[in-house]
Amino acid sequence: MRLLVEFKYHFKYVLKKYAEKHQLTIGKFEKKYQNNSIHKPELDPYFLHDGSIRESGHDTTTRLDNVAADLNPVALNALLHQLETDFAYLINLF
Repeated sequence: MRLLVEFKYHFKYVLKKYAEKHQLTIGKFEKKYQNNSIHKPELDPYFLHDGSIRESGHDTTTRLDNVAADLNPVALNALLHQLETDFAYLINLF
């Protein structure tokens, strides 16, 4: 799954070592990765977790790198419980 978000400098520190390994600039490596000219499956989880951090509203520090997509925070459970309770109420009402 490709989740490269358009932030000018955010991913540079992650992509730098891969670009250097392929003797490309970061910009050229990024374009080749995005269009699958270069296949690096080990990068895919990084972007999956990064996208999850951004969608959740958590800060984008490195503390949630490589774990964000696997989190189930208390706030999410509370929201799900409330929605299920509301649906049960509406089903019984109608």
